[in-house]
Amino acid sequence: NLFDERSLVDGGEATRVLHMLRYSTNGTLEWSARDRGTIPGDVAQLQWSWNSASREYQIRKGSWYDASVAYTHNFSKTMSITGTFRFSGVSQYRLVAPLAEETTRRQRTPEFQLKLYKTL
Repeated sequence: NLFDERSLVDGGEATRVLHMLRYSTNGTLEWSARDRGTIPGDVAQLQWSWNSASREYQIRKGSWYDASVAYTHNFSKTMSITGTFRFSGVSQYRLVAPLAEETTRRQRTPEFQLKLYKTL
């Protein structure tokens, strides 16, 4: 995705227009194993999102990404287990105004989920 943006930027005594080209991407890769008789095959999945740096008025946002890997194993037609690992990059915001300046950084903790599913 491509975004062609024009934003007003307050420079204290004068306001100007900032022109910025920003881009993002996201996607999914999935692999499915063959069914084992009446039991569905296992499924592996990789998902990602990525956004370039951007700016809104006096706030500058750094680029960021998010990714996850999941694997599902089917025990039967009605029972399966899924393990998912998710990781996110650092999010950074910077405010630059005539009377204030502030930087915020956030790093999400990587997480792992294990889910047992039963279909009724």
